[in-house]
Amino acid sequence: INETLHYTNGVRDLLDNTLNENKLLKKSIHLGINTIKDTKIEIAFNYDNGFNPENIKSYCNTIFTSEGGTHVTGFKRSISQKLLAYVNEKKLVKEKVSNDDIYVGLNAVVSVFTFNPKYTSQTKQQLKNTEVMGHVNTYTNKAIDEWLNTNPSEIKLIAAKLDLVAKSRIAQKRALDAIKKDSSSNLLQSLAAPTKFEDCRS
Repeated sequence: INETLHYTNGVRDLLDNTLNENKLLKKSIHLGINTIKDTKIEIAFNYDNGFNPENIKSYCNTIFTSEGGTHVTGFKRSISQKLLAYVNEKKLVKEKVSNDDIYVGLNAVVSVFTFNPKYTSQTKQQLKNTEVMGHVNTYTNKAIDEWLNTNPSEIKLIAAKLDLVAKSRIAQKRALDAIKKDSSSNLLQSLAAPTKFEDCRS
């Protein structure tokens, strides 16, 4: 008996199944499938509704690369550059979104097929082909540009999410600065105050 196990809509279904009800967008963004030179690339991404660290699952020739690698680096560089420039330049956010803000709550699946893959160890946890990073970067740049020009409603939702992340980051920094300032002031006051214990004079 032969059985074929697959997701009908590729990595988008895989990502949607992983995120379940926590996803920001009803359907994850599928950047399509493209081949650049000898590398076939497929990527889908979405955001969750929280302030969780990035969660990017990556594969090379269907092998799970648990520690990412050059394919993930190419994707991250592209999406941060494109989204950062777009939301700030189009003034879709009130706060200035930083590079790190882009990755908060980001969920993605990055899948590549390439000849002669090279890994950092025998367990194949991390891909290290430098040319793959360039291929993925080129693929993502083009796909993101097309998506930005055709999906205004999705972009607004993501922009609102990024604005909230930026506001939270700024508020945390202000609170931390206030604590540091208060602590520093208390320390100076304690140093200027008379010592609690002095030599007995009588």
